[in-house]
Amino acid sequence: MPNNHLVFLIAFCAVLSGCAGAPGVECHGTQWYRLGYDDGLADAKAERERYATSCGNDFNADQYQRGFQEGYSRRPQPAGGTKVQ
Repeated sequence: MPNNHLVFLIAFCAVLSGCAGAPGVECHGTQWYRLGYDDGLADAKAERERYATSCGNDFNADQYQRGFQEGYSRRPQPAGGTKVQ
């Protein structure tokens, strides 16, 4: 059974990438902590710049970073117990 967080992240990124950069798209109201958490869990480090560029002042870097750090710390571990790099 696929990881629910991963499924959510993939679906969210598909929607976001289809809208990011399109004229008139609002980023207001995005749950930046949750998005950061999901990105951290998926180790999607490059996404922060894309959100900042696409959303400008609506992007909450502090919330995103806190969520990212929390998600990153909870990434799945391989059977040997070492975090995935």
